[in-house]
Amino acid sequence: MRALLFALLLPISILGCGSKTDADQPVAAKPSGETAAMSVEGNSAGSASGAPDKPVEATPPPAGYTGGSAAQETATDVEQAKNVAKVEAATAKENADDNTLKANAVAHAKLQTDFDESDRRFTTLKEKAATATGATKKKADAAIADITKREATIMAGIAKLRNATVAQWNALKPTHDANTAAFNKAIDALEVTLR
Repeated sequence: MRALLFALLLPISILGCGSKTDADQPVAAKPSGETAAMSVEGNSAGSASGAPDKPVEATPPPAGYTGGSAAQETATDVEQAKNVAKVEAATAKENADDNTLKANAVAHAKLQTDFDESDRRFTTLKEKAATATGATKKKADAAIADITKREATIMAGIAKLRNATVAQWNALKPTHDANTAAFNKAIDALEVTLR
């Protein structure tokens, strides 16, 4: 995340770097045939002859130039603020997604624990159904076949939820909850049948 922030802010800070100082200082005109050092120091011919040095004049800005440094600073600041806001929003979303995924992991563990408990009840009832006879045995066998199908559906649902993204979790969870409720209700009905 820090690398992303650096990548977004580096180009902006380079663009805005020195814009104030470059635009605020006038550009000195160089007299023809003289070096830059002579133009700043003065006219070498005038110094040798004893005549006073000519003052260095600034070149006028190009036609249509309006100063632009304040506008450029404002545009740079606005762009930096937008990029910072984007990074902060991305960070907040990432943190929210991380928190949701952590909560989902805890919920997944609870789902697995609840399923294991129901499965233990179902296993106990299957053992009890094995000793049943007559009409009770027929009802129990039909209920066991139904519960076994529901059990497979729930196990597949738990597996899907294990690696689900936030959006997938939100889409799959209601269906899984309904399947789990039906599974538990079927186990309760089998328990009543075997009494």
